[in-house]
Amino acid sequence: TEGDLSARDMEKRLADKSRSRCPRHCGRWSAAGLLLLLLTLGGLSWLRLRDVAAAWAGLSDWTGLSHLFAEWGGNNSSDCGRQNASSADSSSGSGSATHSVTLRSGTGKVGVGAPIEQQVPRHCNPNAPQLSWRPPRKFNWSSDRQLLCFSEPMYLPWHTGHWEGRDWCWGQLKQYGCHRHIHAHYSWQEGQEIASRYGDLVPSVDEMLLEPVLRPDLCQRRDLGLSQLWSAADWGKAWAWFNENVAVYVLNLPVATERWERISSELQELNISATRIAGVDLRVPGAFRDAQREGLVPATFNFTLAQEVARMPINDMRGILGTVGCASAHFRAHRRILEASPRLPLAVVLEDDASLASDFIPKLYHLVHKELPCDWDLLSLKSRCPYGICVSPHLLRVQPDGNEPASTCRHGVNYGFYGVLYNVERLEALDERWARTVWNETRPRCLDVDVAMASMSDVVKYYAVPAMQTPGLLQERHEGSARYDFNAELLPRQDRHDDGEAP
Repeated sequence: TEGDLSARDMEKRLADKSRSRCPRHCGRWSAAGLLLLLLTLGGLSWLRLRDVAAAWAGLSDWTGLSHLFAEWGGNNSSDCGRQNASSADSSSGSGSATHSVTLRSGTGKVGVGAPIEQQVPRHCNPNAPQLSWRPPRKFNWSSDRQLLCFSEPMYLPWHTGHWEGRDWCWGQLKQYGCHRHIHAHYSWQEGQEIASRYGDLVPSVDEMLLEPVLRPDLCQRRDLGLSQLWSAADWGKAWAWFNENVAVYVLNLPVATERWERISSELQELNISATRIAGVDLRVPGAFRDAQREGLVPATFNFTLAQEVARMPINDMRGILGTVGCASAHFRAHRRILEASPRLPLAVVLEDDASLASDFIPKLYHLVHKELPCDWDLLSLKSRCPYGICVSPHLLRVQPDGNEPASTCRHGVNYGFYGVLYNVERLEALDERWARTVWNETRPRCLDVDVAMASMSDVVKYYAVPAMQTPGLLQERHEGSARYDFNAELLPRQDRHDDGEAP
């Protein structure tokens, strides 16, 4: 043969070759019988066992035994030929990339002993560790501090929700250690030292170090965001991968033309092509019903009820008009990604106030290939007030904040969707689950898509780059928040029912 063979051609030839070299009964043994025989023979490695099982299966997609052997790789050949494991089941979380086998050019033969290469996944690091499921994590306060933290203070000079059993110490740490310094890029340790100066709710670092982010020394460092001196080879490899695999989209309101001109100009300077996704401005009469007809907002979503619940003490929110519009725009972006032709395996969605680093492409390439575990569903390129556990120098595995109740969507951490990288093969299932969490009138805090995703991070493989790494992959321009401004306005009357209620 000459040149590379497709995976399908390779699989067929390997299957034919294995049938020609094996006894006729080789492919008819039961899984139990095969395993028993191999285990009693001795001297077989697990890699060898995997190869024989693959040949026995005779299929490009393993069944039954596939999940048992999927984590072992290698190029060992077996007497019954070789078979490659194709795409992992995305719903199982066992891996995100499509695996393939190729034949080196000029080898001249296929079969046992041929120098067949199994490509590593193109969009993750198969050797990066993956965390097992963990329940939402809480702080373990001493008995004395529990009495202080769970007794409502007489006065709090900050805007917050109120409910029985609230952890006020954690609330004050978030408020003064992060929310009020959202652009300062403080670590949680620095934030705790600041928050401890405002009364006695937050202990000093010397008294008790709190860890919203576990293993902070691994990824909670500013210098990790600095640019590197990339070689020409680094740039070339990163560019080739980016152009072949990554689509870029920008969320931008139709009226925000200056923002679009600014970010599109910056992207052109980086030679990045982007698709503009129109934001959803619910101030425009008829826009809410249009969003429902488009399927961005469920037809059953009751805007008025969500607004009433948002203003209850437990949520203590302002209006939700801008928040609902922002969520609708993100779901529109998901739809465009899934409908794209050709559909690339990865997609970056940027908000229009994002500003990419000059070396964004090699940084992203190395982050994906050196650090990103293969179970990933999505990756936030900058996350403020993070909560979770550092898994590599540039990555945090987001976890739900168990100190806050599910009824408030565990609100207050992992802020910001300035830029998000999506694993497109998993986006459709993710989008459906995400929508069920967002469009729930009884939990209006979940209307913030970043808050909703953080609350789901016990079941979604959600990774993030801590915002304190500067400049990192991107920065946020301080151009104001249209979402926040729109929240002060009301839903236009024509988008409501005759009785005054929105659908």
